[in-house]
Amino acid sequence: MRWWHRWRADVEFRCEGGLCERFLSLLKQEGVALWDVRLGDGCVTAVCRASEYRKVRLPARRTGTRVHVIRRLGAGFRLWAIGRRPGLIAGAISAVAVYVILASCIWIIDIQTEDPRIRAAVERELASCGIARGVPASEADLAAVRMRVIAGVEELHQMSVYLEGCAARVDIRWQEEGAPRPDSTPSNVIASCDGQILSMRVTDGQAMVKAGDAVVAGDLLVCGAVETEHGVLLSRASATVTARTTRCFEAAASRTETVETDGRVYIQPSVRLFWWSVPCYSPSAFTERFSERQERSDWRWLDTPMPIGVEQTVYTERCQRTVSLSDEQVKAVARARLAAQAAAVLGTASVEESTLEERWEGDRYILRGQYTCIEDIAVQTPLLSDFE
Repeated sequence: MRWWHRWRADVEFRCEGGLCERFLSLLKQEGVALWDVRLGDGCVTAVCRASEYRKVRLPARRTGTRVHVIRRLGAGFRLWAIGRRPGLIAGAISAVAVYVILASCIWIIDIQTEDPRIRAAVERELASCGIARGVPASEADLAAVRMRVIAGVEELHQMSVYLEGCAARVDIRWQEEGAPRPDSTPSNVIASCDGQILSMRVTDGQAMVKAGDAVVAGDLLVCGAVETEHGVLLSRASATVTARTTRCFEAAASRTETVETDGRVYIQPSVRLFWWSVPCYSPSAFTERFSERQERSDWRWLDTPMPIGVEQTVYTERCQRTVSLSDEQVKAVARARLAAQAAAVLGTASVEESTLEERWEGDRYILRGQYTCIEDIAVQTPLLSDFE
C-alpha cells in the first residue's frame, strides 16, 4: 500500500466462485481501479476505493461471484467512526481551548537563586508588576520589572526577565560585597601597605607624594583638604596609586587533617500543579549542620515548559572526618592554601617575582611565600579635621 492511501477510505474485498476473471474484466470496464490484486485457491483479493465499492455489486451478480469485505482501510473510516461519537470531538475541542488559554498565562517562575528569602522577596516584587502564576503573559509589565525589583530587593545588583512559553525566567546578579556606594563624605587616600610608588593618577584632592617615593602602610598619599583663595575646600579624595610592594604569606598543613564531607541526604519533594503545591513528605526540622538547596523539574511538552512538575528541597549533612596524608599530599595542601591566601589578598595585583621557603616542624609542614607585586595601594579613609 502506498503511503497516500492511508489518508483516504479504501476497502479490501475477496471474491469467490463464479467467473472471477470475467468479474475483474467487468470491473475494469466500469472504471473501478484495483490494486494489491492477489490470486488464491479459488478466490481473488483486491483493494479499491470505498467510493467505488458500490460499482462492484452489478458485475458480481452478472458473473455469479460472491464478494465479501475483508477490512476497511485508511483514515477516512477512522474519522467517520469518531464523527459518530460527538463526545470525543467536544472533548478534543475543549482540550485545545483549555490548552490555548492556559498556554497564554504564566505558570512557572524560575528565579535563579537558592536563597528562599530572596526568592520570596523577588516573587513579591514580580507580582506587583504583573508577573505571577495564572496571570496572562500579555499583562506582564516587563519594562517596569527590572527597576522595581532592584529597588525593592537591595541585595540585587542586576536582573533580567524573559518569557519562555508559560515560564518566566529570572536571572539575577548579586550586589558585590564591599562594593563602594556613591558617597560624598570628605576623605583622604592613604597607603594600604609598604611599597615604592611607580605612578599616580589623582582625580580629586591634593597629592602629597610623587612617583619614586617610598611609603609605609598608613602614609597620606592624597589629601582631601585643598587650600584655595577662599579657604580650605573639603572633598572626597580619589586616586589610583600604583606601587611595587613585597607581600609575605604563610600556610601550613599536617600529616593528619580534618576535612568536611557529605553525610546523610534528605529530600523533601512536592508535586506542583498550576497554583497548588502538594508536599509528599513529613515535616522535619534540620539543624545548622545541614546545607540546603532547591531543585526543580518541569514537565515539557513539545519543548514547552508546562505548569506541572516536581520541586524538592535537598538537605545534606556536613560531616568532618580525619584523614592521613602522605608527604606529597601534605605539600600539595599547603601549596593550595598558600595560593588561596595570596589570591584573596592580592586580588588583581600583578606578581613580578615569587619565592617559596619550606620547613617541617614535626608532622607539620610550613610553606612561606614572598611575592613582589605591582598593585594599587590607594585606600580611602575618612578625613578628620577641624575645618568648617
